[in-house]
Amino acid sequence: MITEQIVMFVLKLLLGGAAAFLAMILWNKTGDGAWISIAAGIIVQFAGSIYRLLVEFGILGLQNAVLFGLSVPQVLFEVVPLVFFITGLLILIKR
Repeated sequence: MITEQIVMFVLKLLLGGAAAFLAMILWNKTGDGAWISIAAGIIVQFAGSIYRLLVEFGILGLQNAVLFGLSVPQVLFEVVPLVFFITGLLILIKR
């Protein structure tokens, strides 16, 4: 890994960790479905950053489960957060 990649991983982990921590606090303080959905998206997105870091360091292999030609972890960590964000925003707009 080159230095720029390491710096980007560290920044993603620090900022993503802070966002996930704050999302958990928000989740605990509110029972609102819209904000819980947005918080879930942030947490899943942070989990994706950790997963990509573990794959990059070789701790986890790339022998992923494939469904319909798509990598299940990749879909989980890249698409699901967007679904959570869209759901939360639609709930907020509908009000």
